[in-house]
Amino acid sequence: RLKSCEGSLASARRLVEGEQASLQLARQQELGKQQEVERLKALVQRLDAGREELATRLQESAGLVRAERGQAEAQAAARLAAEQALLEKDAAVAQLRQTVAMLDEERDALVAEVDEKAEELHALGAKLGRASEAAAAAEQLLP
Repeated sequence: RLKSCEGSLASARRLVEGEQASLQLARQQELGKQQEVERLKALVQRLDAGREELATRLQESAGLVRAERGQAEAQAAARLAAEQALLEKDAAVAQLRQTVAMLDEERDALVAEVDEKAEELHALGAKLGRASEAAAAAEQLLP
């Protein structure tokens, strides 16, 4: 009977050690996921700031285009040169709009990825909780 108890005790200890190792691994994974989420959040913030700057530049460029159009109508002699400048600025505006649209798409993708990582983090937290409960239950079995 003593041997049976010793065997059960050794088995319980192995179970506790396994659960503790799983718990440690889950904690390390959770920390890694938290760090990754924080990096992604920082990236999203930088993208948002870049988007705002580009939107401001877009507004400034659009204002310049409108002002130059008015001057082109008033100055017939400079009309050809002004039209060329307008075409270039329009191209810049279009390029900025494309860039803003691309950044919006990237931001949306990153937000989705952050959400996914947050869900993974939540799942790991739940797993960590279950592992902690299992370890506590296993420790209760020990004398």
